[in-house]
Amino acid sequence: MLSFGMYAQNDPSVPGDTEVSKTNGYMNFLSYGQLIGSENDKKTHMHSLHMGHNFRVSNRVALGVVTGIDWFDISMLSVGPDVKLFLPKKGSSGIFLGGSLGHGFPLEDLKLEYMTVKDTKGGPYAGAKIGYIFHINGSFNLFMTAGYRYQAFSVIREDWWLREVERSFKYNRFEVRLGMGLF
Repeated sequence: MLSFGMYAQNDPSVPGDTEVSKTNGYMNFLSYGQLIGSENDKKTHMHSLHMGHNFRVSNRVALGVVTGIDWFDISMLSVGPDVKLFLPKKGSSGIFLGGSLGHGFPLEDLKLEYMTVKDTKGGPYAGAKIGYIFHINGSFNLFMTAGYRYQAFSVIREDWWLREVERSFKYNRFEVRLGMGLF
């Protein structure tokens, strides 16, 4: 009888056992962020709203897709694969590393003074971050991250001499995000 009680206390299927973290399954990350950077652009900081859909394939690795809207000098829809690496720790809270690559699609044309923009093209993005997850209760978690973000896009504008000119824009930004996760 005593050995059964000791086994039940260590059984991971016992509800409320906070020493056992989820080892696989769907994870949802919703976050708001600021992309902070150069004074040479129209905006020195930009808003960002992202949602990550990941599947935790092991105790340490989650693979998925991230989608979001970033408000650079134009609004961009970002879509791409996402990878998260969780560093082992007792309990559900802990540090993680993340990375994503993908493509940003423009949601509007860039407005340039005294120039006619014919087309706005999207471009690649890349991001790397480190974060910390705070387990709140059940499957609800809060997290914060800091990292790096690269985004490129281009515009084709009319030119009186060359007919058309393509101009590229590249953003290298420090990224800070706050969000919630369900897993």
